[in-house]
Amino acid sequence: KERIDSLIEEMRWGRCEDPCQCFTSYKMKPNLTSRWDFREDVLVGTTSCIQVLNDYYFNSSDHFDSAFENGAIYGFIFYDNATVPRNEVVTLRADIEDDLSVRLSNRTDADVIGGATGLHYSYIDFIVYDMSSFMQTVDLVLSEYPVLSYGFSEFKRGGKVVRLKGTGSDILN
Repeated sequence: KERIDSLIEEMRWGRCEDPCQCFTSYKMKPNLTSRWDFREDVLVGTTSCIQVLNDYYFNSSDHFDSAFENGAIYGFIFYDNATVPRNEVVTLRADIEDDLSVRLSNRTDADVIGGATGLHYSYIDFIVYDMSSFMQTVDLVLSEYPVLSYGFSEFKRGGKVVRLKGTGSDILN
């Protein structure tokens, strides 16, 4: 710990008081087969909770289960990119994420912990403390954007998926 503290001081790095505000960017190779699960289409993303992301991709739920036992849920909203022009997909996700962050900033419903853009879907990641209120906020925000279908998924393989808008069995896994 002393070595880390001295390095932080020596390099004049600011201390991070809120781990939900320290993000890591990542790039992935999407699954190009005809059968894939949520997030297997991801090209790029950011996260402030790499452990939850790693658990998801390595089929573990340790961090999800720990949060759930303490009353919180790691999850992500997803929405279909089909109606979004390809050159606007990343910008739209950033706009929606910013809008949700602002609307959630003075509340205790949830915190944004990242997001990702995929070939078929975009994803915005959260740790949720009040699911009912959070879902109302998500529905309100996404109704203002040109997405045909969206929903919420627990951040674990085989987790619960809730459709908030849209039809078609292709959304539920």
